[in-house]
Amino acid sequence: MRKEIPLLITLLSGLIYVIANFFNVPIATSAKNTLDSWFLISTAFAVLLGVINLTLLHLRNISTRRVGWGYSVVLLLSMYFVMIYGVFKTASDPFFNDFLFNRMINPLSATMFSLLCFYIASAAYRAFRIRSFEATLLLVTAVIIMLGRAPIGDLISPWLPKATSWLLDIPNVAGMRGITIGATLGGVATSLRIIAGIERAYLSGE
Repeated sequence: MRKEIPLLITLLSGLIYVIANFFNVPIATSAKNTLDSWFLISTAFAVLLGVINLTLLHLRNISTRRVGWGYSVVLLLSMYFVMIYGVFKTASDPFFNDFLFNRMINPLSATMFSLLCFYIASAAYRAFRIRSFEATLLLVTAVIIMLGRAPIGDLISPWLPKATSWLLDIPNVAGMRGITIGATLGGVATSLRIIAGIERAYLSGE
């Protein structure tokens, strides 16, 4: 019964969503709305467990004075300050918008993205090494797009911006649509396997 009950619940839940989304059945729609509410409640408890786990982990770092324990102090103070402040204030509060968002979150986000640029440049250097035809094609395409998007591209040749637009609008869109369709079909296949009880990863591999 330890396996059969979770499989039965998964089967019924999946069938409810399929019927509610593809057929006009009031009972299935009502059950789907109830399941959506349960999902939000379980998500809230998952967030709570995550906060508790994060707190215990960093309190352990602080108590044992592990390397970088000062960052744990900053993280806990920031997290609980924003949580407590958010309970009593709204997003339209001037302090929230001006200080927390514009003067702290935005600069920190810009710093993170600026650091990512160096990792992206390093990855691009490794990827663009000409070792095969595919790598050469990738390098040529990347150079055309970078020059076409930069102001210097118009000075080099008026065809560079046009070539860039063509590459982004035709081959790029076609490739992305193919990836999206493949991922969607894979998701549908995985969902059907879960509903049918073939895929049992949520049962800890049983």
